[in-house]
Amino acid sequence: MPGEFTQLTWVLALTWFILYWLIGGVMFAIVALTRFLKIKKAQFSCLFTVASAAAAYGAAATGLIMSQGRAVMCLGGAKGPFNVAKAIFGCSARDIFLSGGIWFALLILLSILFMLLSQWESKALTSDR
Repeated sequence: MPGEFTQLTWVLALTWFILYWLIGGVMFAIVALTRFLKIKKAQFSCLFTVASAAAAYGAAATGLIMSQGRAVMCLGGAKGPFNVAKAIFGCSARDIFLSGGIWFALLILLSILFMLLSQWESKALTSDR
């Protein structure tokens, strides 16, 4: 990847992380409240945050790799990070958002597993007493 893509990967990863963490966090908070689950909140929160960061980087890198062919054609003689970002998002926004959606779906599935794991451990601890 060119140097502009590397910088853009981190900016895009930070953006995806914030979106994933807010949307997924609110969604799982509602699920936990409505289902009256007894989970270890600190454990689930930590696992969800780490998984969100990993998914965000994966989505950013995958989206830019998927869009690299079209982006290079659109770049032409564009110089500077702003023009590069404009060319990439102008030509291949569909690839970037598709990648973000797929990684968000994987994050949700993994987070459901984390929630069940956190719930299962708390049930195991309380059943022994």
